[in-house]
Amino acid sequence: MLKKNSLKRILALLCQKLQGNTMSNETDEISNFNFISPHKSTSGRKFQIVDLSLPYQPEEMGEPQYSIIPSIGSDFVEGQNVTHRLYISEQARKQIFRHIGWGKNIADNQVEQGGIMVGHAFVDKEKGLTVGVVRQAFTGQSARGSGAYLELSHQTWKEMVDQVDEFLDANPSEDFQIIGWYHTHPNGLSVFMSGTDRATQSRMFAEIWQFAIVLNPHKQIWRAFYGKDAVECKGFMLAYTGT
Repeated sequence: MLKKNSLKRILALLCQKLQGNTMSNETDEISNFNFISPHKSTSGRKFQIVDLSLPYQPEEMGEPQYSIIPSIGSDFVEGQNVTHRLYISEQARKQIFRHIGWGKNIADNQVEQGGIMVGHAFVDKEKGLTVGVVRQAFTGQSARGSGAYLELSHQTWKEMVDQVDEFLDANPSEDFQIIGWYHTHPNGLSVFMSGTDRATQSRMFAEIWQFAIVLNPHKQIWRAFYGKDAVECKGFMLAYTGT
């Protein structure tokens, strides 16, 4: 446990990585850390930085029979990828859709918006499948966006992690992991991972169990991607899950 590295410093490094300005030694440093959500420490923070010698590992289990909403599945060509799937819980779907104004044409969603996704991942070895399940979404309210880009500043990252901390305070039994991020391509844009998006994914969410989703709230389409190369995979919206 590397207590000498404060959350503020790690977030500053994350911000620098997003901006592509991280020095090489700092890049090496940040690559050796992983966010986890352990029990509350004496410092009062639930997000600690842990050396990757003991990284988060998805649980091994069979894929459950989820109840999905076919009408709002990801815009995906069947057969492109069968190694990964992403499921968005009802709660997370409502949080994301509310944030981005899904199906609406309002001032806030004329620019790109985004946030982080929290939940868990597991591996179905029999199917050769890695599955992510998003349980909660936390919005980057202070993010600065235009119709073509999204800037997640140090302050935005801090705000999102603070939201997760507040959630864990209220739900101490939950053991969630940051498993990805989401952002929008509004107006007439298609849903894809741009060069900048791919760079963010590679630097910040490079594990094979970490995902990204890109949504267009006006066209009401979305796509899911995984890993450092942002490979597209199938995404599903779950019906009522009780969470």
